[in-house]
Amino acid sequence: VLRTVARRLVAAVRPSDTVARLGGDEFVVLVESTDPAHVATLVERLRTAVVEPVAMRGEGTVQVGVSIGTAWSSHGQNDARTLLRRADEAMYADKRARSAS
Repeated sequence: VLRTVARRLVAAVRPSDTVARLGGDEFVVLVESTDPAHVATLVERLRTAVVEPVAMRGEGTVQVGVSIGTAWSSHGQNDARTLLRRADEAMYADKRARSAS
């Protein structure tokens, strides 16, 4: 399942973007030189790609959920740790919002 999700994430981003697995079921996508409108479009493209059912060999399919958090830096004003913390906070807010609806 993780390999399938990873392939879908890679297919949904530009060649200049980076997809990385932090551990467990957590992935990050690093996007350079973009604007907030592109980020919103990318989030929807990632969400659509991930939630498609995943075929399990001889076991049917499983449905995967996704929570997405975003953070960005203007002109390199934030370090990686700060950006990751902000994205993580946004991801948990997304998770809470989706479980409430």
